[in-house]
Amino acid sequence: MKARIFTGILITPLSLWLIYTGELPFFIFVACLGVIVVLECAIIIYKRLSIQGILAAILTAASLTTSYLPQFQAFWGSLFIKTALIVLTITALLELKTHRIFLLDSQMLSLLRISILISLTIPFSYLVRDKSDGLFYFLFLCILTWLSDSFAYFIGKAIGKRKLSTISPNKTVEGSLGGFLVALFFSIGMISVFSLPVVKTLLISSLFILLSQIGDLHESLFKRNFRVKDSSKLLPGHGGIYDRCDSYIFAMPFAYFFS
Repeated sequence: MKARIFTGILITPLSLWLIYTGELPFFIFVACLGVIVVLECAIIIYKRLSIQGILAAILTAASLTTSYLPQFQAFWGSLFIKTALIVLTITALLELKTHRIFLLDSQMLSLLRISILISLTIPFSYLVRDKSDGLFYFLFLCILTWLSDSFAYFIGKAIGKRKLSTISPNKTVEGSLGGFLVALFFSIGMISVFSLPVVKTLLISSLFILLSQIGDLHESLFKRNFRVKDSSKLLPGHGGIYDRCDSYIFAMPFAYFFS
């Protein structure tokens, strides 16, 4: 617990400063997170830092760079991207249903799939922040995720009895529902304070929270299939970068298109 608190004290001010600054510094931050996630997954898949993992990280970095370049902005709002995101989300739901990551038997295809997933989802964190009201919107979504995750844990520990899924035995139905409701109540408070559109804000908040929980569960499934507890030990007390970013993988693209 001490390591977790100490790590949080170190990284939270830097993260908030980068979010506030936006533009190139925040893009570099997001791109670095995406590349590190691919490297973490490559090490999990190959049991070591491999040439395949390094190549996947380089290709991911090149793909992420296009989200910053003006000439590629239209691409990230294209029908191709929307279709790819829908396919990735449906695939994740099917994997959660079957409790198995597809292409698990092929190291190369497993890594390629992770690289594609990160390349097509992580950039939307930057793209959401880059909107005209992006700072407010991005912080709002981050707080939603934090409330949902935190209260799901505490409520689950306090009153949780029914397991949410065998994929992640520590998660409970009561905790998940409690975290969802606390985050939704926060949205209602934001609607009152900032006069936000009621139906749209509640709809976006609800679906964002659900997709963040799907991202969390999907990362747990990935780790369970490869028999690891954390994506890495990079953040003492927290695990790896993937462990911290999983909730945003499927949620941020949705937030970008429906904001």
